[in-house]
Amino acid sequence: MDDRGGSHLPTYATNLLGRGQDLERYRDVVSDLARGRGTLTEDEGAELTRRMEQFLPDAPLASWIAPGGSAVAAELARRGVPDSA
Repeated sequence: MDDRGGSHLPTYATNLLGRGQDLERYRDVVSDLARGRGTLTEDEGAELTRRMEQFLPDAPLASWIAPGGSAVAAELARRGVPDSA
């Protein structure tokens, strides 16, 4: 944890964050699943993880990709970003 209460991302997460195309894909999948809502259901989180693991099969994503999905969905909904479908 840092002094602001946040946690340090694992190395693979930091590496992923440096790749814009991967983040765009993540955002698009979240948008598709949330369909304008500000949260993902448990099943949608599992689907998000499945899709991202298909896209990045060598990255150990399961522990952090789904929990971040609702935060991204909330931000997209706040901005009024339509789903990607």
